[in-house]
Amino acid sequence: MKLYNYEMLTKQTKGLKALVVSDIHYTGLIDNAKLIDILLELDGENYDALFIVGDIIDSTEVLKEEYSRNFLIDFMKNLGSFIPTYIAYGEHDIAYLEQNNRPNKGLWGSDKITFLRDFLNVIAGFPGIHVAESRAHDLTKGYTVNIINPSAIQAINSINGKREIFEKALIRCNFLKSLRNRDTNILLCYDPRIALYLYSLGYLNRIDLCLCGYTHGGYVQFKYLPVESFMNLFSKNKGLVEPIKPAIFEHIDLARGKYDLENGMTMLINPAMTPLPESKGKLSNLNFLFYKSASVINYKPQKELERVRK
Repeated sequence: MKLYNYEMLTKQTKGLKALVVSDIHYTGLIDNAKLIDILLELDGENYDALFIVGDIIDSTEVLKEEYSRNFLIDFMKNLGSFIPTYIAYGEHDIAYLEQNNRPNKGLWGSDKITFLRDFLNVIAGFPGIHVAESRAHDLTKGYTVNIINPSAIQAINSINGKREIFEKALIRCNFLKSLRNRDTNILLCYDPRIALYLYSLGYLNRIDLCLCGYTHGGYVQFKYLPVESFMNLFSKNKGLVEPIKPAIFEHIDLARGKYDLENGMTMLINPAMTPLPESKGKLSNLNFLFYKSASVINYKPQKELERVRK
């Protein structure tokens, strides 16, 4: 697993180290090794928390297979037993991809009920697992983790260039405006477009760090070719193309990485554990060319850094 490390300042007297994982797109037995890789990374390093930011599964179809569902649930139970784990879900988690019925084959349908009933509500009862949305979770002294899901904001409608967000959804985001400024407040929001929209409306003024997934980090994380180094000559961001966008250079800026916004908030767009999910069809056979990736957040107290520099 390839890790991208980010050192950040905190106003707290104690630092914090967290692993950020997104876009696992679990489909069953073939993906068990990805889950084990996460456990091994957590076991080998001294992390304070794990943040899982969306698209845990590729389709709710996997939750209808008893073995795969139980393996994934046991994985979550093991996570919570030794590290605080905070989970936001994504669009694939609450959707079903029809693969068997020929007339509807390849079509997506909403299936939030299966995800909540057979997965999220089950793991919500495990010690150390935190999934409650639209509220602040106290991680440790001075640090909060806040979760927003597609169900909370419904997602942004960008059909024909129109951007709409439901009024009811915005009400569910009001808790963000009452966060304590003295805390280091972290937000999990799978879709960076949603985060940026909330930011433009002033909802994220008290958020220090917003963690997103969705873009899969761009398709230049080759294991065998130095494409990423070449791309760095043109842009300090590391991606070339998002999964749903054409391969043109204007999309590089939101492919992957750390962005410092005007109100002091930092946005981090996390790379994917699975760059090409199974739902992409035959393209998923090329996954062996790309890294399984994650991010490491290492908060350092401002005063501690000042002492080191002196």
